[in-house]
Amino acid sequence: MLRTACLLVAILPAIAVSPAFAQELPPEAKDVLDVAERDRVTIQKQADAAITARQARLALDLKSVERQLRLQGKLAAAARVAEESAKVGGAVVAEKRVEVEWNGQWYPAKVLKTEGQRSFIHYENYGPEWDEWVGPNRIRTVEAKPAVSRDLGARHEVESGDAWYPGKILKTDEKARRHYVLYHTKGIDWEEWVPFDRVRPLTK
Repeated sequence: MLRTACLLVAILPAIAVSPAFAQELPPEAKDVLDVAERDRVTIQKQADAAITARQARLALDLKSVERQLRLQGKLAAAARVAEESAKVGGAVVAEKRVEVEWNGQWYPAKVLKTEGQRSFIHYENYGPEWDEWVGPNRIRTVEAKPAVSRDLGARHEVESGDAWYPGKILKTDEKARRHYVLYHTKGIDWEEWVPFDRVRPLTK
């Protein structure tokens, strides 16, 4: 699949035409070229993400082999593996659990690799096709579970499915240990009862 994507990335630019010539084309032909260009960009991004993910996992596997060799006292072999691991590129980190912002919600993820201020992450419960590079403004560490909040009307985050959504507590049922919350995200509002452990103070 990756090989096919790379071949398409290489082939698609060959059908592009110069801007001057494109202006002489009928609209139907220009539409076809526009679609081809969008496909090329999409395939290129997918191929880049797949290659980066493969490199990150390769580096982690090599680090694991290196640790095993060191535990066995095979230091020369471990050093040789470390050299190969360094060639993969980027700083490989232990799979650190974080949350990543996507479209206004925060999703649990793992950091596979870092490069400067960027982190290459994998979203938990999603396939590798969603792996991506994110900047510091879209990533945050997972804090210890906060104490139960009862601050009515204040801004909170409410867990629903795999993500945390902005919202607020409208009322509380102490006996049943639940909050009645209002979700608010991207102009969509809805309300429901949720257990205490699905509500936390807004962390960012």
